[in-house]
Amino acid sequence: MNRISAHGPPGGESFVDQIGRTVEGLASVPSGDAVLVVHSGTIRAALAIALELSPDAALRFVIDPLSLTRIDRLEAGWRVVTVNRSG
Repeated sequence: MNRISAHGPPGGESFVDQIGRTVEGLASVPSGDAVLVVHSGTIRAALAIALELSPDAALRFVIDPLSLTRIDRLEAGWRVVTVNRSG
């Protein structure tokens, strides 16, 4: 299988690698409320984690600049509240 998510640009990371980095980053966020300002790829990676999506499926999300995505970390996992909300 030739998955697009497994290939990165020359000298760059793949989306699969970005998901791994996002897992580590989310683990370092303290409990409680937090606001993260991140790139659209990182939002897609967080959605892949929260929804247990394959990397290729998560790449189907459209994330507009300056949009709001809210994902809550719960004791039992994740809850996606809103994705790509503008205005």
